[in-house]
Amino acid sequence: LISELKRREIAESEGEEVTQLIDALREAFPPYIRDYLFHEGRRFRSDIPDFSLLQTCLDRYRDSLRNLVEDVFSRWPEEAKREVDRDQLARHVGGFVESLRAAVRTLYTRLQWARETRTHIREREATGLLEPHDRFLARRCDRLIEEMSETSLQTYTLTALAREGVLPGYGMYEEGIEARASMTEDGLGDSLAITRSPSIALREFVPGNRLYAVRHAYRVSRYKFPAETERELAEEYFVDPETEVVEPLIQRRRGEYSAGEGAQLDVVPISDVDLAFLSQISDQEKHRFAMPVAVFGHLQRKRRGGVAYQLQPCEREVQHLYGQSLRLVNVGPAREIRRSPPELGYPVCQVCGAVRPPGASEAELESFREVHLEQCGRVPENIGLVAEAEVDALKFADLDARSDAVSLAEALRLASAQVLEMEEDDLEYISLHGSGDLFELLLYDPMPGGSGLLDQIVERWTEIASVAVEMLEDCEEQCEASCYACILRYDNMFHHGELNRHAALALLRDCSQRLVQQHSLPAEDPVRTEGGGEVTHSPELRLRNILEAAGLGRPDGQMIIELRDIGRSTTPDFVYEQDHPGRVRIAIYLDGLSKGIHGNREQRDYDRYLRNELELQGWDVIEIPASALDDPRLLKSYLRNIAAKMSRPDVANELAGDRKIREILNENG
Repeated sequence: LISELKRREIAESEGEEVTQLIDALREAFPPYIRDYLFHEGRRFRSDIPDFSLLQTCLDRYRDSLRNLVEDVFSRWPEEAKREVDRDQLARHVGGFVESLRAAVRTLYTRLQWARETRTHIREREATGLLEPHDRFLARRCDRLIEEMSETSLQTYTLTALAREGVLPGYGMYEEGIEARASMTEDGLGDSLAITRSPSIALREFVPGNRLYAVRHAYRVSRYKFPAETERELAEEYFVDPETEVVEPLIQRRRGEYSAGEGAQLDVVPISDVDLAFLSQISDQEKHRFAMPVAVFGHLQRKRRGGVAYQLQPCEREVQHLYGQSLRLVNVGPAREIRRSPPELGYPVCQVCGAVRPPGASEAELESFREVHLEQCGRVPENIGLVAEAEVDALKFADLDARSDAVSLAEALRLASAQVLEMEEDDLEYISLHGSGDLFELLLYDPMPGGSGLLDQIVERWTEIASVAVEMLEDCEEQCEASCYACILRYDNMFHHGELNRHAALALLRDCSQRLVQQHSLPAEDPVRTEGGGEVTHSPELRLRNILEAAGLGRPDGQMIIELRDIGRSTTPDFVYEQDHPGRVRIAIYLDGLSKGIHGNREQRDYDRYLRNELELQGWDVIEIPASALDDPRLLKSYLRNIAAKMSRPDVANELAGDRKIREILNENG
C-alpha cells in the first residue's frame, strides 16, 4: 500500500489530489517516530495525528489498491490461501489506517506514561527526599523520553511500525506488549526491550516471574498503565478456581454464563512493564525459573472460519478453528490459587503500577499498602490480568470430565514436542465448559498468525497419537494417575490433582487411527453491521439491539464522518441518516466512563471538541454512557430523545411507561 501510494505521488501531475497525497504520506510516515510525539522544537504534542488525510487517499484509490494487493497474493501457497482470501485482504486494506493509529497511540501512551510518572516523582521530591527506587525510576523515565526523541535505527518509523505489527517484521507481534529494562543495576546502562504478543505476555510479564535476556535476569517491577492521574481500569470478574470459570461480573448477573461458587477479582488489561535488574547469569546456570500461573478463558463469538474433522474410530468431532477470538485471564500464581482459601491475583498499585511478588511477607505487603496509600492516594489490591487474543486452535468437545481435557492436552503436547521437534509450551490450552455436564479442550497456538504446528498435528495425527499412547503406556513409574516420569511438570502444577495418564490413554487409544475431514466451518462475526461498519465490542452490539427493539430501526455502525472545517474526522458508534420524509442526522456515541477509555479529561475534552464540530455541520449528537444500558429510567430517557429527533412520536409514546423498557432489557440483557 505504501509503495503504491509513493509511486502515485511521484507519477501524478501537480494538483490538489497529489498535494493531499504528499501531505498524507508526510504525516503518516515521517522519518522518525519523534514526529508523531513532538512538535518542532521538541515540544510535546497534546495528541497523535488522526491520519484522516491518509484515509481520504486510501478511499480515493480503494478499488485499485485492493486489486493490486489481490494480485500480489494471487501466487500465495495453496495451503495458506485462506489467510489471503479476498475478504481478508479487503479487511486489511480497509483497516490499515486504524491499525496505524493504534500503533502510534501505543507509542504515545508509552511517552505519556514516562512524562506522568516523572511528574509524580518531581511532586514528591518537592516535599521531601526521594527513595532510591524513585530516583532510579526518574532516570529511567528521562532516558525513555530522550530515546523517543532521538534519530536512530530503533526510532526509525518503519522499524517502529514493524515492531508494533503494522508493517511486516520477523518475530514482531501485532499490538505487542513491551518489557523495558536497563542492562545495568544502576539504571544508567543501555536499554533493553523485550516484546511479546498479549497472550504470551499474560503468562510471562507477571510479578514473581523471572525474564532472561543477554546474560541477565530481570523481574517485573511496575506496570505502565495509561498515564492519567486517576484510573478506573479494572473490570470486575467472577472467578471459580474449582471449575476454571472466569466471566465479567455484569454478565454473570444477567445470567449469560454458568452458575457456581467462586470469588470476585478486579481484572485489568495486560500492559507494558518496567523490568528491574536481578543478576547476571552464566552459561553454567542450566535452569531458568518460570513461575506457573493459572490462566482461564472463554471463547468470543468471532472467528475467520475452520474445518471440522472426525476422529476414527471413536467418531468424536475435532474442530480446527482459524482466527478464533479468545479472552484469556491470568487469575494468579498456580501455587497461590491452589491454597485454601485461594489467593487470587497479584499485588499491584493501580495508580502507579508498582508491584510486589506473590507470596511476599505480610509485613512487606503492609508496608507496600501504607506507602502507596500515602503517595498514590489508594490502597493497592490484588488484581488479575486480561488479554484479548486471536488464535488458531483445535477444539475437542464432549469430554466427560475436566481431567480428561487437561490430561489429553498434556499428552498431545508431549507427543507433538517429540514428533514435531517443538517445545512443549509452544502450544497452550484451556479447558471449557461444554453442553450439559460435558467439557471441551481448546489447544491453541499463542503465536500471532499461527506457527503452523496445529496444521502439522492434523496432518500427522496418527503418528502423534501413537507416540502419545506409547509414552503414556511406558511410564517408568507405572503410576496410578500421573507422575514426573509421564505428564507431570512444574509448569502444569495447577492441574496436578486432575492429570491422569489413564484418562488420556483411554481417549487416544479409541481415537488414534485417523482424522477424517467432514465439512468447513463458517466465519463468525456477529457484530458486523449492515451499513458496512463494524461494532467493536459487546456493549455496542447490545445498544444496537436495544435501538432496534425500541422500534427505531437498525442504525449504521462505525461510519467515518469528515469534519471539513478542521480537517479531522470522527466515528460515532451508530448513525441514523435520512432525507425523507424529513431530514434526520443523528450521531450516537456509547461512552465507557473508565479513565482509560473515554473518561480521562484529555480524551474527553478532545472528544467534545470533535463532537461540537459535528454539531456545527448539522448533526444531532447523542452521548450515552455505558452505565445507562443497565439503568432502565436513564436508558428510556435517551431512547425517547432519539425518537423525538427522528420525529417518531409513536415510539416516544410507547416508551413513556415502564412496560416497554422492561421488555427491551429482558430481551437484551
